[in-house]
Amino acid sequence: MAKLIKLPDVEALSGLRCTKIYGAIKVGLFPPPVKITARASAWVEDEILAVNASRIGAQSDEQIRRLVADLVAARPQILPEFLAARSAHLSQAAA
Repeated sequence: MAKLIKLPDVEALSGLRCTKIYGAIKVGLFPPPVKITARASAWVEDEILAVNASRIGAQSDEQIRRLVADLVAARPQILPEFLAARSAHLSQAAA
């Protein structure tokens, strides 16, 4: 399930500070946050971990840009996947 994390956790996971995170977002090398309220944002933890794995795997900036674009494009699928998993879990619990 997708877990949302706030900026201090993103900094801790990525090893980057706020300015570098937002700079990387601007050039497509880091996933942007999602709005959780009118004044608050958070990041999808799995997306941050995927970018970290790409960096560790020595992928090029262009490969990471494609990864980030794919991660962001997949966001609308999080809800249907969650609902399907929840429905399957509830069906198993009722049986």
